[in-house]
Amino acid sequence: LPDLRPIAPQPETAQMTGPTAPANRATDRRAQPPKQLPLKLLPLLVLALGRVSGLFIMGPIFASRTAPVRVRAALVFFLTLAMMPLAGSKPPVLAADAGAAVVLGMLGFEVMVGFAIGLVAQLTFGAVQMAGQLAGIQMGIGLSNLIDPQTQEHITSLAQWQNLLALLIFLSVDGHHVLIRAVADSFTVLPL
Repeated sequence: LPDLRPIAPQPETAQMTGPTAPANRATDRRAQPPKQLPLKLLPLLVLALGRVSGLFIMGPIFASRTAPVRVRAALVFFLTLAMMPLAGSKPPVLAADAGAAVVLGMLGFEVMVGFAIGLVAQLTFGAVQMAGQLAGIQMGIGLSNLIDPQTQEHITSLAQWQNLLALLIFLSVDGHHVLIRAVADSFTVLPL
């Protein structure tokens, strides 16, 4: 039978040596405070958030209204954190040195860069939907309209089918990864 007596705690003053000795508390990773983002990088983070959020305003998959807003906001934040090494470590302008209009103008520019990347992809989906709409009207099925859950527009069933097919092809060729990579590459082409 096992011994069920409680084990007496060992005093902490006992020093152990050898390979089984506990690590020094100064070098123990659990004893160190977590690394924090320096305050001087906060304007850089906000500008990078603006660029990534521009993609999520207009991108074909990312701007879908069927995804919850909190999920999209969390995805924007974590993608921005992943792209922060690409954004650089030097803030473009200190918020204290520039006025509020300059900082808001810079943020607006960053949102427009991400918006433009998403718009290029969204135009392709708009062309596919328009082709399906015209083909559906010419076939005589224009009276049976459906409501597209992503755009909340009335479209024909053929346009809805073509739009979903284009979306499936877009996902199968990793188009959403291409959009994320385009935003990441934009930090080297158009630095903050």
